[in-house]
Amino acid sequence: MTLSRLASGLAVLAVLAVLGTTVTAVAAYTHRDDSGAVAAAPAGPRPGHAFAGGRFLRGGGARVEVPAPADGWTPKGGDVVVYYVDRRGDPAVGVRGPAVFRDGYCARRPGGSNRGFVGFARPATGVSVRAANTALGRRWVRAVALDGDLRTSSPHTPLRTRPLTLADGTTAVRSTSRIRVTDRGPCGAPVVVVTLVSVGTGGRVATLVMVRDAGVPGALADGRADRILGTLTRR
Repeated sequence: MTLSRLASGLAVLAVLAVLGTTVTAVAAYTHRDDSGAVAAAPAGPRPGHAFAGGRFLRGGGARVEVPAPADGWTPKGGDVVVYYVDRRGDPAVGVRGPAVFRDGYCARRPGGSNRGFVGFARPATGVSVRAANTALGRRWVRAVALDGDLRTSSPHTPLRTRPLTLADGTTAVRSTSRIRVTDRGPCGAPVVVVTLVSVGTGGRVATLVMVRDAGVPGALADGRADRILGTLTRR
């Protein structure tokens, strides 16, 4: 897999070993947001929330809730973009203002590791929800599967796309692919799951992207991932 990178504004601050990646270069991450770290989450969700201490991410006219920092989730803020590069090393796909799961979990690479992230891609216009989801899903799978040498790619399952009814009754489209990582770095996982959920938001299509490790202890469980994705609504 290729590297996922963090940028703040136009300045690239870090090369992040996200998921099962091979690291070819690492720069210091100088824009960490540790202000959300807390000792414990509230006893139960507040009204209108699915998770105790949960935080909302917003993009393209939609929103999703992620669990509290105490549950391993770190919101990065709207000035931060997580992105993957193409074979030329140029940004190919990305999400702005993501939340990252188990940031710094790998002791051998504490400043450049996590077990997953979720965030909103740039909204699409002039296309159907399904077309937007399918096109963007293929781009994400291609970018995430690209190995660190930027020449070879890890094998993956075909993108599986299906309709989905959100909690507010809106019809959305969900697509998923599982990548079998052949280019694993320190603490890397054997499988990475890429999921996109797209919904129409009045002239635009908002797409939520989740990329996460699978097949290792401490990875985000399928049921937990589905619960987070299930909080997506139009706002």
